[in-house]
Amino acid sequence: MYAGRVVGRSVTKLTSGVTQPPLADVCLAAALGIAGLVEVALTTSDFARLAPVVVATVAPLAWRRQAPFAAVIACLVVVTAGEPFRYPLQATYLLLELVVAFYSLGAWVDFHRSWPRAGAALAFVWGLIAWQEPGLDNFVFVTLFYAGSWLVGVFVRLPRERAQELERAAAEAEAAHREAAQRTVGEERARIARELHDVVAHSVSVMVIQAGAVRRRLDDDHARERDALEGVERAGREALDEMRRMTGILRSSYEPAALAPQPGLEDLERLVDQVRSAGVAVDFRLVGDQEVPPGLGLTVYRVVQEALTNVLKHAGQARAEVRVNVGPRSVDLEVRDDGPGAQDGNGRGTGQGLIGMRERVAVYGGTFAARPCEQGGFAVSAHLPIQESRG
Repeated sequence: MYAGRVVGRSVTKLTSGVTQPPLADVCLAAALGIAGLVEVALTTSDFARLAPVVVATVAPLAWRRQAPFAAVIACLVVVTAGEPFRYPLQATYLLLELVVAFYSLGAWVDFHRSWPRAGAALAFVWGLIAWQEPGLDNFVFVTLFYAGSWLVGVFVRLPRERAQELERAAAEAEAAHREAAQRTVGEERARIARELHDVVAHSVSVMVIQAGAVRRRLDDDHARERDALEGVERAGREALDEMRRMTGILRSSYEPAALAPQPGLEDLERLVDQVRSAGVAVDFRLVGDQEVPPGLGLTVYRVVQEALTNVLKHAGQARAEVRVNVGPRSVDLEVRDDGPGAQDGNGRGTGQGLIGMRERVAVYGGTFAARPCEQGGFAVSAHLPIQESRG
């Protein structure tokens, strides 16, 4: 009963919703068909009647990958239908064709669905043998050939399935990594926006206060100037209100507002002392005393802070060097250590720490690099143009 239902569904699958078969399978079916026609022509005297049966027998092999079980059953059904024409069941090409069909059943269908279908197809073959040429040797022969072909297909399928599973796992891991990186970029950009808000808000507040102080010192003869300065104050306060609302959207509900001023170049020495107290020897050098915009100074501080944090996490008891060179047109910095190098990807290779540093440098149109050193250790460097930061 089960075999009958499976046969019916398989033949329906082959005859409906047919897709374009691969060229290699079409060529294989054609080669077996030519071999069958030659064999029938040489071994029988009824070529004209048997030739269509040969062609109909091999044709299903063109779909041996899309519908392997349907191809087997369709072939056997045609063989059965060819019995009134004295179709030679012992034909060599038919043996090869069924070997290919049983192999395809094992190679292109998962094992749990393949073995009952292979059993049903083999039972079909046994029925044909019992009908035409009964004999123990015939049963043993076809069982060894066809069951063996199916087993070969099963063993060929197993490594292919493992390779496909590894490919899927790698693709899922890559997608998860991209998603995590994108999420990190978004979070880091929001954090940068919040910190830059504090810097810009301070500057705007100073402008508003100074404009108000100048306005109050003007006498009645400068009414026009006082009105202009009053407009500057009003625009500045409105800008501050809008910035607070924008930052409120970016700030998480559990994240408290920053009360202390944002750090800058003048806070690097204190940062280095904190790292030294944690057990890492740091050689720090700041060259140049030119003033830089507060936002740019904050970026330099955060890059150095993240780089030294990575030294603490990944380099163990290493020595670190911090070089910050403040020039008239740019700020160049480098943080180098002599630790074990980039042994993992979290922070010292492609992790969240480097993503954050790269995003901060990109805000000011700078360039960022992170690389293992040839003599061991790891180096982070950045070039930040001052003119572009000033707009």
